[in-house]
Amino acid sequence: MDTINLAGTWGFALDPQNIGVEQQWCTRVLPDSIGLPGSTDEGGYGEPTVEIDLLRLNRKRRYQGVAWYRKLVTIPSCWAGKRLCLFLERCLWETQVWVDEHPVGSENSLSTSHVFDLTHWLTPGTHAISIRVDNTAQVDLGAWSHAWSEEVQTIWNGIIGKVEIRVADAVYVHCVQIYPDVVNRKVVLAARIDNHTGERATGTLKFEAALPECDAIQTVSLVWESDQPSQMVRGELELGDSAKLWDEFDPNLYQLTTHLSANTGSLAFRSQRHDRFGLREFRADGTRFRLNDYYIFLRGTHDAGNFPLTGYPAMDKAHWLHIYSTAKSYGLNHFRFHSWCPPEAAFEAADEAGVILQAELPFFGIGATPIGQDVARDSFLGKELQRILDAYGNHPSFCMMGMGNELKGDYEVLDALVREGQQRDGRRLFTTVANNAAEPQVGIRPRAGEDFYVAHEARVDGIRHLRRCELIFNHQVPETMSDYGYTLDAIDIPTVSHEVGQWEVYPNYREIPKYMGVLAPRNLEWFRKSLEDSGMIQQADDFVRASGALALALYREEIERSLRTPNYGGFQLLDIHDYPGQGTSLVGWLDAFWDSKGLIAPDQFRRFCDSIVLLLRMPKRVYETQDGFTGIVAVSNYSRSRLENLTVVWTLKDSAGRTRIRGHIEGSTVEQGTVTNVGTIEFPFHDFESAERLKLELSIGRTAISNAWDIWVFPQTMGTVIPTDIWMTEVWDEEVEQRLRNGGKVLFIATHARRSEATMFTTPFWNTQLFPNQPKTMGLWCDPRHPALTKFPTDSHSDWQWWDVFLGAKVVDISTSPSRLAPIIQAIDHPLRNHPLGLLFECSVGKGRLLVSGLDFMSNMDRRPAARQLLASILAYMHGNDFNPVTEWPLDAVREHLKTEGTDLRSLGANSI
Repeated sequence: MDTINLAGTWGFALDPQNIGVEQQWCTRVLPDSIGLPGSTDEGGYGEPTVEIDLLRLNRKRRYQGVAWYRKLVTIPSCWAGKRLCLFLERCLWETQVWVDEHPVGSENSLSTSHVFDLTHWLTPGTHAISIRVDNTAQVDLGAWSHAWSEEVQTIWNGIIGKVEIRVADAVYVHCVQIYPDVVNRKVVLAARIDNHTGERATGTLKFEAALPECDAIQTVSLVWESDQPSQMVRGELELGDSAKLWDEFDPNLYQLTTHLSANTGSLAFRSQRHDRFGLREFRADGTRFRLNDYYIFLRGTHDAGNFPLTGYPAMDKAHWLHIYSTAKSYGLNHFRFHSWCPPEAAFEAADEAGVILQAELPFFGIGATPIGQDVARDSFLGKELQRILDAYGNHPSFCMMGMGNELKGDYEVLDALVREGQQRDGRRLFTTVANNAAEPQVGIRPRAGEDFYVAHEARVDGIRHLRRCELIFNHQVPETMSDYGYTLDAIDIPTVSHEVGQWEVYPNYREIPKYMGVLAPRNLEWFRKSLEDSGMIQQADDFVRASGALALALYREEIERSLRTPNYGGFQLLDIHDYPGQGTSLVGWLDAFWDSKGLIAPDQFRRFCDSIVLLLRMPKRVYETQDGFTGIVAVSNYSRSRLENLTVVWTLKDSAGRTRIRGHIEGSTVEQGTVTNVGTIEFPFHDFESAERLKLELSIGRTAISNAWDIWVFPQTMGTVIPTDIWMTEVWDEEVEQRLRNGGKVLFIATHARRSEATMFTTPFWNTQLFPNQPKTMGLWCDPRHPALTKFPTDSHSDWQWWDVFLGAKVVDISTSPSRLAPIIQAIDHPLRNHPLGLLFECSVGKGRLLVSGLDFMSNMDRRPAARQLLASILAYMHGNDFNPVTEWPLDAVREHLKTEGTDLRSLGANSI
């Protein structure tokens, strides 16, 4: 097919008052110029912005309204009688086109190309093509649809993909839809032939299919004739018994070449077109997904279309290949496009990378008129569904389709869309909506007719349960026994958990220089300035590493809990990379550019996120020396085959890396598509006399498959003895002050102090701007070498052994304390505030020595072995010669900070707890 590439400089004008149609701007030379493909932001047009919006990245320029683009084109005489179409690959939102002064029509798809038939007007010679682009809301999609939103993909104006005139003969193959038949190793072909001659045409279609690396070519020829403007020609192409299938491991792609030979009386037409396809079948088999002849578990991530340099999606395949290869390096095989549909390049790249895609209609219900109450909008969604299926239907990666995210209203409208999709295109699976819990009256269960179900919420005996851990990690003792099987009862289609994770990481200010495009990181710059003003900018990297390590521990358990669930469809993380909108949700271990934050290497991540994963079910992560360990070893097998005669080797190592106990489990068989318990590990802890962090490593013999878990063991004690020279109390009173005046030592438990506030074990969920009613700390940072911590095994960040330590804990805001007061254990404050927060800090008060703890060492200590051990370490430090705080804090100022509010408070001295 011949083309005229229209990329380059176009005449341009903004039309904020929308007067261009009335004044016939299509007949004028426009006063400005701009480059296409591109956006008005990239061209330097729109209102300059100066405000700082902490909710998201900030556009440097902003424009919503009408813009005009005009270009002269010359049509050669040899194209007389041919079909000429203007192809605009992606626009936001409505386009109208004129040739010279003649109106051609309008298009308004957010998901597919805008195509205009210009044959009648583009006669040989020079013509002006004028395009009016209106990026204002054409129907009500709310403010958060990722196809039209300022949150990540900005509300840009322009044309960002291919801009060209495509030329075809008057008889040509408009499109070919390719329907794989894996069982019979063939494809069913449906070719649409357009005939614009007005005469009867006859001819042949020859189809040739080949793999690029193979010499073999399969062919079939069909004879056709028609006197209609459009004719569907159907046939079958046998690929042979040795045909190669497409899947996540081997994404084999066939090239289909279609040769057209046509005659209309005295005129003859010859042309060809090229399409790619994969021979694959993606279907629901009970509660599991099946890809060809094996079960597949979706290890997915959410994608909102955030491209921080351009403010719009990448339109080149290389960019998408980089994204997919990065995700696959971390063991993922699936992308969910939240309330938007990516461009052609994204599908092409996924085809090559072997990634399963879920596209969605561009609708997110927040702030929008409910489904069924806006006829124009609902009609638009129906048309958009048809356009998406027709445009991208041949891509083997396009396996799943949803009608939007968290929608409210009449779900029968969504049911009808699902039926329309199923009837129109059986190559993929359909669901109504991601997370129907937004409309509780639908019952928080799959809809009749859905092929699969995306939801993180479930109702079990009328009680709300989640298929993610936001309500679990801060409230249940850490363990690795649980899974989500109990939430799947009475569900008979595959279930995928929605938006799993969302654990925030402290901002990485080192990425700020990367923002060289249309978006300014003013939110990040504000956060950085806040940290500078608090005097902690030197700790920025520590905060990233510490909060990131905790977030990764949480993500890991999210993933393993999903993998431990039998007969499960999979999970969709939110997100492996940052979402720089909706309150600045920096929830990834990759930044918004898909670059690593240095928190974990891909090969380490794949130990717990891959097609084959070793799992360990253990009832807790923290033990006492009198306990025995019992763990159940399981294997999650979503490779393509059964695993037979496995030998699982296990090794228990101490903190010095020495092997203390080892064993093996032999002869195991793990069926494909299952998570199977293969054996039990048992051993005692009585040989460990001091607190220890141990590592239990599993590996499958003769393979590189391995996994490992830290477990902590603490000595059995009936209580912690408080030395006679230490006064331990949770009430600030005259007794405390007198002891300090007399040179005594005080351990003050500040959980009721005036300037204390709530904390929690996890980092915040999503972010603290959108979810302000949650504790806002982001884990802790400490120096493990500090003598107060030498008897408590820890890294510089929170890990699972800190869970019971955090029970009842408070942080103390020490932003008005002496500047040299550096906490021994510091809670990381959220970036909206960046105050220094102490969980454990020390100072001298007059002659006395004071150590303040926001950690609760007074409550339920008999059930908190880690808290007891940390307290023992702190008391040993205070009793010894190292406890000599150098920072002085006047008694009056300390009293103002730490005076207590509440009743029934306790003091302990020369006692045990």
